[in-house]
Amino acid sequence: MTWILALFLLAIVTSLAVGLYFLLREGGSSSRNLFKALSWRVGLQVALILFLVLAYFMGWIKPHGGPLDPLPPAETTTPAS
Repeated sequence: MTWILALFLLAIVTSLAVGLYFLLREGGSSSRNLFKALSWRVGLQVALILFLVLAYFMGWIKPHGGPLDPLPPAETTTPAS
């Protein structure tokens, strides 16, 4: 699962870098290649979100909790008499 997520993120960053390359090389005069690269990035991000939702509902990933989740009740022990 970690490898799939890492590949998605790598592809997203690569697409963003390609978009930056076309922006700097062409200077914004021809935006066809820039638009194509950035639309790939958006498509990959949507696919990543859909994959994460699918993985959650299939039980492949489990949430670990967040900072706003309540703490579990403290266990109290009574001393042995």
